[in-house]
Amino acid sequence: MANENAKTDDNRRKTLLGVTDDVAAEVRRLLVDPTTGRLKVSATVTGSGGEANTASNVGAGGVGIFKQKTGVDLELKNINAGSSKITVTDDAGNDEVDIDVAEANLTLSNLGGTLSTAKGGTNNTTFTASQLIVADGAGTTLESSGKTVPTGDIVGTTDSQALTNKTLDASLNTVSNIAVSHLANGTDGQLITWDAAGAPAVVAVGNATEVLTSNGAGAAPTFQPASGGTLSVAKGGTNNTTFTASQLVVADGAGTTLQSSGKVAPSGAIVGDTDAQALTNKTIDSASNTISNIAIADLANGTDGEMITWSAAGTAAAVAAGNATEVLTSNGAGAAPTFQPASGGTSDKSFSIEVLPLDIITATGDDQARILVPSTMNGMNLTGVAASVGVAGTTGTLDIQIRNVTDTADMLSTKLTIDSGELNSGTAATPAVINAATDDVATYDIIAIDIDAVHTTPAEGLIVNLIFELP
Repeated sequence: MANENAKTDDNRRKTLLGVTDDVAAEVRRLLVDPTTGRLKVSATVTGSGGEANTASNVGAGGVGIFKQKTGVDLELKNINAGSSKITVTDDAGNDEVDIDVAEANLTLSNLGGTLSTAKGGTNNTTFTASQLIVADGAGTTLESSGKTVPTGDIVGTTDSQALTNKTLDASLNTVSNIAVSHLANGTDGQLITWDAAGAPAVVAVGNATEVLTSNGAGAAPTFQPASGGTLSVAKGGTNNTTFTASQLVVADGAGTTLQSSGKVAPSGAIVGDTDAQALTNKTIDSASNTISNIAIADLANGTDGEMITWSAAGTAAAVAAGNATEVLTSNGAGAAPTFQPASGGTSDKSFSIEVLPLDIITATGDDQARILVPSTMNGMNLTGVAASVGVAGTTGTLDIQIRNVTDTADMLSTKLTIDSGELNSGTAATPAVINAATDDVATYDIIAIDIDAVHTTPAEGLIVNLIFELP
């Protein structure tokens, strides 16, 4: 009986669901009706195939993940991170694909826009170097303040800080509660006042028993005797209260006031016109002073045998001591006298040497003529040279050198020359110069005359004159 009831119930379910016993004959699906929300049996699906399903991306924007359908396989694209800045994670536990930003891999300089102050940014991209930063009036943007960062610490209104290198203008600031200890050190006994220009000044320290006395408008007060004013000259006083340090004091023109003379007291004794006093460190100009009665003993010491004369410039000079038997001989205007041999002219030797006869053309070459120095010329110096020709040469110059063959030395630093068209060296554009280092001769020295250059049209004949003197 129980089996029959069970079979009856099974048949009822088949009838209700529209299912037959022939399973091979048909396949039905149990579906949810979208309108009623109730279960229903689908139409018969044969064994030969199912519905022709497909898929598509239906969003308005973005990139779809559906690629294609191959047979009954719906093929979807993978979700891939385009850079290290994005992470894609398969959250299998929650059946999710998690996409996130890798913040550590972001390059801030590549991000566009500015970060607002509401997000902890500045809402600005540029600032002025070394300037303090402030918020703008709206408090939404940080910007340069126009105030440069100071070298020292920033001053706070209540901070205990020492200010240096500041100028406080009392007309622009209120400075108060200045204690006496805050004043700069001064001189003991001085007082603070203001001068005629209104600038701060000090009252000089007075003498004992003096009192501070007004000097009227426009003048600072001063310490003065208690009786008031100054003690007049008539009372034995000076009628003055100030004098210049180290200056001598004199009476004024009226003789009523003693005052500084403008003359500093000398270190030595004051000179009197009749006092017997030795003056030192003085320069006495005879142009503005009269000097008389100078005794020989008053002259400065000199060199034995020298004499006093005046040079060509008019200044005092000494005449060098001469040799024995020499006499003081004038050298004419413009030259100081010198001691010379009494016979006159015997202290020098002059030679006129005919180097070439008058009809011989000059030509270059050494040793055109030679002289032998005698013992009477020993120690003499070459002091003068001259030359002349019989027929003048033209174009260029005739150049002559005087050479000490014994000493192998030229005696002229600038050669003796005769210019174009001239008969002698007296008109030479470049006078000869004797070399002071090689001008001396000794007994048996051989002196040669060399011709170093001739005119383009050579001169004819040559006479050379040499003058030797004792030094």
